[in-house]
Amino acid sequence: MKEQRARSSRRATVEPGSATARRALRPFRYLRIPPQDRERVHLVRERVKCGKPSCRCAHGLRHGPYWFLRYQYWDGAAGRDRYAREYVPRSELPRVRRWIRRVRAETALGWGQAGLFRQILREVKRRRARRISRQATGRRHSGAV
Repeated sequence: MKEQRARSSRRATVEPGSATARRALRPFRYLRIPPQDRERVHLVRERVKCGKPSCRCAHGLRHGPYWFLRYQYWDGAAGRDRYAREYVPRSELPRVRRWIRRVRAETALGWGQAGLFRQILREVKRRRARRISRQATGRRHSGAV
C-alpha cells in the first residue's frame, strides 16, 4: 500500500523541448471583456465556503486562502458597472501579476510610468495645438511684464 502511494505521488517528468511541455493555459473571462470596459483589476486572497452542510466551513472555519482576480467592468446591456472575481491557480499567479502590472501601466488613471508619460504627451499636444491655433489667427503671445 505504501509503495502504491509513493508511486502515485511521483510526478512525471517532461522534457523542456517536447510537445507536452507546454500545457494549455486557463482561459480567463477577464480577457474576453474589451479592455476599455474593464477597470480596477487586483489580486485578493479569500477564504471560501464549499456549500456542504456537514463541512467545517458551514460552521465558521472556511477553506483556503485561495487567490482570486477581482475586477470591475462595464455591462453595456444593463447599463451599469459590474464586479466579478475569478479563481487563479497558484501556477498562474506570475502570469496574472504581469497582466495586472501591464493593465495598471496602460490605464487612463495614470497608474505606472506609462500613464504618467501619456499624460505628459497629452499636455504637450494640447499646448502645441493651442500655439498653432494662435498663429493661424494672427495673435502672438506677448511676454510683456
